[in-house]
Amino acid sequence: MKPAFWKLSMGPGSSGEDFKNVLMVLDWVRQGLVLVHKDTRAKGISKTTQGAHFMELERVGEYFFLCHGNEEPAVLLLGQFSGPANVLSARGHGWADRPFKWIKTSNSPKRYKGEHKRWAPNDNSTFVKVPENELQMFEAAILEPYFEMQLANFGVEI
Repeated sequence: MKPAFWKLSMGPGSSGEDFKNVLMVLDWVRQGLVLVHKDTRAKGISKTTQGAHFMELERVGEYFFLCHGNEEPAVLLLGQFSGPANVLSARGHGWADRPFKWIKTSNSPKRYKGEHKRWAPNDNSTFVKVPENELQMFEAAILEPYFEMQLANFGVEI
């Protein structure tokens, strides 16, 4: 079974109030936590909200790349979920936080300028899975330029 990869954005949000700047994101990361609002709506035709996907127990062991919207630095780190979501987050009502293992810091502060995909930093999405049939594109667009890694590092043969 191939590992799952997710885009997780802790960006400013549509109101510009969620995580106003990257320093607010780093404060949570320093605590070993990433957050998503549990009511973050679904994308496209999905019946499951992005918030519900984030809170599902099976996320433990799956990978994510963290971004702050597509602001510079666009991609911050690569991590692996290490525990269940906590719906009683210190962030307050409606927020869920989740512990993670830090895999690697991004080596590029540049904005993502690749193809527009729901899982890409340039999409207005919060928590979206990279589809299996797009893993090669993910490798070329995110893993290699931001982390100098390949899918083979995760045991994925394409």
